[in-house]
Amino acid sequence: PQHLVITLVNEFANMKLEDIAKKTVGKRIFVGWPFLQEAFVQAISDELFRYELANLNVQRQDVRNTQTIKNPQVIKNPHRQDVLEHWRRKADKLEQNYSKRYGTITGTVEVIAHVLMLKGLRRLSNGALVKEYANANEEMDYAIQTTVNSVECEDPRFEEKPATQIAEEFPIHTQVFFLGSPYYGCPGLVVKNAKRNLAVKLIIDINNSSMEPDFGKKIANDFDSRVKYYPSFQVAKRLSMSGLTLSKLTASLYVICKSTDQRVNLGLNLKFEAKKQKVLGYTRKSRDSGWEYSEKAIQILAQYKEKFPEFIQALEEKHKDEIYSAEDFYPKEEAVSKVHAIKEWLRTVEVRDFEKVSLDAEQLDKEAIAKIEQAAVEFTNKKFFKRLVVRKVPRDVLLKPAHSSTRLQGQKFSLGDRVVFVQDSGNVPIAAKGTVVGIERNNIDVVFDASFMSGSTLGDRCSPYRGMTVPGSALLNLTDMQFIDHSRTNHSNGIIGSRSI
Repeated sequence: PQHLVITLVNEFANMKLEDIAKKTVGKRIFVGWPFLQEAFVQAISDELFRYELANLNVQRQDVRNTQTIKNPQVIKNPHRQDVLEHWRRKADKLEQNYSKRYGTITGTVEVIAHVLMLKGLRRLSNGALVKEYANANEEMDYAIQTTVNSVECEDPRFEEKPATQIAEEFPIHTQVFFLGSPYYGCPGLVVKNAKRNLAVKLIIDINNSSMEPDFGKKIANDFDSRVKYYPSFQVAKRLSMSGLTLSKLTASLYVICKSTDQRVNLGLNLKFEAKKQKVLGYTRKSRDSGWEYSEKAIQILAQYKEKFPEFIQALEEKHKDEIYSAEDFYPKEEAVSKVHAIKEWLRTVEVRDFEKVSLDAEQLDKEAIAKIEQAAVEFTNKKFFKRLVVRKVPRDVLLKPAHSSTRLQGQKFSLGDRVVFVQDSGNVPIAAKGTVVGIERNNIDVVFDASFMSGSTLGDRCSPYRGMTVPGSALLNLTDMQFIDHSRTNHSNGIIGSRSI
């Protein structure tokens, strides 16, 4: 096979750093050739100096409409001593990465572009769509010769759009969600649109028009107080075993029966270091103390030691890392039967049915979720709805389902929060309410108040047809109202009529 090595032409090779700064800082470029991505340049640097925006937060306000700051104020700063030592290593690493990964010769990296990557689109209060870049502390570094000023075809998914007229964006009968108080999150329909505001017919719960029930937070708090975790050194001391033995028992521990040529896992499988997983309600990993274990995990470990003390003692005396033979623990004539006895006991404590989740996930267990389901049913049975027409509503107090992905970015959730599904597509009915029972990055596990056709059991953690994992931007947090319009906390003057339904 033939191999091809590409040599990049550095368009900035004969330019002074000051001239490069004037051309790039405060402007958008495309980085990471050959897989170009849009970014905003907040600084460039060489071995001695860094040219950057004088006030990034203020000047980036201009980027909303043009992705380019008009007349940027760029300042020149010499590197600190630690940066001087680190800069060349960083530049060499960028050059080596292109050489080894892409088969591309960039030439010596003399200038680095410090950029903020394009994250997506954000919708402004006037309805305009503008590009949103990463925060200033999320800076990425690229060799200047691997960047370009423009591309032939830009990604249409990130095309900015100007503000539209209210009547065009909110035609009559448009489905919306209200973001004002006291009806935050209530679904409704546009019944009239004018040049500056709208009239909306809302559907509200008479018994809980101003706030959601807090049963989810109470149950989540009870879960936190019920499930306490202890660092591994405390657990090892409490069980009178070494930390190494504790680590082996709580992971996968394979033992080979030579006479039958079988490999048996005698570990409790409470942690999965390589997969970065933990077992819900039994283990977790903290940055400070490493692996931690709950009381339930400690009880199982204590039972293990009580039922098979000779196995634990032999494990304490062995220093192998991975695989053992049954004869390492028991005499040859009874080794197989003893190992199978341990295996059968492990089945009785149901260690194979533990709920495995990622390390950064937060989740309630089955017991807590069952309580939430019951509380939700009782709450739903007490609901009594009526229609309410509110007038003189500004456009930014209304959320269209199609706008949720660009308006609800960065929304935060906690276990037990009440939420409403605000998208008009997907497997969940629009305006369905529920409670947060799991959080993993931007994926939210929700147990909804009522069952629906496409609902799941969330991995056998809730009742059939009650659960669903959805992106955070598909939900409006009703407990932590992060998009409420505080300037219009009372629309009573705009109420022109109500009717029970």
